[in-house]
Amino acid sequence: MQVLVVDDSALVRDIVTSIVVEAGYPQPLLAKDAREARMHIKRSVVDLILMDIQLPGIDGLQLTRQIRRNLKDDHWIPIIFLTIKDDADYLSEAIDAGGDDYLVKPVNKVVLLAKIHAMSRISKMKAALDETNLQLSRLTQIDSLTNTINRRGFDDALKHAWRLHRRNNEELCLLFLDIDGFKIYNDSYGHQQGDRCLRQVSELFKSCLRNESDLLARYGGEEFVILLPNTPLRAAEKLAQKVLNRLQQENISHPNSDTAPYITVSIGISTTRDGAVTGQKLLSQADRSLYMAKSNGRNQLCCYEDIEQLMVDSDT
Repeated sequence: MQVLVVDDSALVRDIVTSIVVEAGYPQPLLAKDAREARMHIKRSVVDLILMDIQLPGIDGLQLTRQIRRNLKDDHWIPIIFLTIKDDADYLSEAIDAGGDDYLVKPVNKVVLLAKIHAMSRISKMKAALDETNLQLSRLTQIDSLTNTINRRGFDDALKHAWRLHRRNNEELCLLFLDIDGFKIYNDSYGHQQGDRCLRQVSELFKSCLRNESDLLARYGGEEFVILLPNTPLRAAEKLAQKVLNRLQQENISHPNSDTAPYITVSIGISTTRDGAVTGQKLLSQADRSLYMAKSNGRNQLCCYEDIEQLMVDSDT
């Protein structure tokens, strides 16, 4: 359990640190004001905050309201206030601001550890409940035909992956895949055979994924997306090329295709390195790359950075 101690007193920070470490918890993160506290929350996974109410500048109550407002769609962090005041109205205001408990200074070792253990149990129970709710939600986010994540599930996954990208400053890549000439395939063989083809192709896509973090979703019709957290562009290109090679090896017959006598796909690739400021922008860049791949003859991959380079070259 990673604890963040927010107090302008170096003595209090030292006392709390020694208690937490002696109890077997990791070395706490330390902050003397709201600015440093926000920095830690942004950069690290924080499981519990021990916070002085009377901080310089933005006080503990204001900071708590900011934390609750900014993290409401992310996760819950229990907050225990450290305070020298113990009148009822003051403590009631602290709880209303978003605090979960309080401890009157000077800090009592036994009481502090008891409160930390209690918050740890609550946090674990909430995590278990969140996981259960997530599993239930996933049941409504599965495409029944291909047994992959559906559009709704992908939208949620993209939001989550984007938060992790921002939080951990790790590269995030996205592949947009479209089966070439699939309308012709449906018209030639009928929708039942088309459905079988979609299932076969989606299984092939799944077999190309590298680990459980990679996510395949059916975006709609014959369009699929692959989300690649913590993945550099070159690794995303390698996976896309693997998909193209596997389809050639699989040789799913499509004699009426204008591209090849077998089922092929066009792939657009985007990465957070290309300046996307939102997950939807990242998706839009991959979609634009897909359009370029199709315009260039299909059955190939195209990266958004290649489009940007073409634009630069044309300007010069």
